[in-house]
Amino acid sequence: MKNIFSNILLFSISFLLVISIFFVSYKFPLKKGKNNYKKIAYSLRDSSQNKTKKINIEIQIYDDTKKYYQDIKKVTFNNEELSLLPTNSNGYRGSQYFKLKKGQYNLSWVVTENKIKDKTIKKTITIKEIDNYYTIIIEGEDFYVTKS
Repeated sequence: MKNIFSNILLFSISFLLVISIFFVSYKFPLKKGKNNYKKIAYSLRDSSQNKTKKINIEIQIYDDTKKYYQDIKKVTFNNEELSLLPTNSNGYRGSQYFKLKKGQYNLSWVVTENKIKDKTIKKTITIKEIDNYYTIIIEGEDFYVTKS
């Protein structure tokens, strides 16, 4: 008998609780705003279109140790002079990384042949937005660009 009475009491309390929550929510409904989904979607789309993608660029610099034994004296990219390390046995002089927007950038470097004659080489690099990563390798007078 006690079990039945306790079950009825528990049921009536939970029923009253559910009914009171229903009436309170009916009398004081939650404020529903307008559907802002379209506004948010359009604002996200507009902000993503305004931001231009930046492309990663790596420039690797090597002295020519195979053909003409050319040493690189100075490298400038986008009117900024790149720092060069002392050469090692592989001719490695350093590398530098950039994050740039699409466009055209000037690259120039000065090469010395047998420590007698200086030669300036100038190239224009066109960066397109469809590519994610550019690797530019300068080896003496030679110049290689790979895209991915």
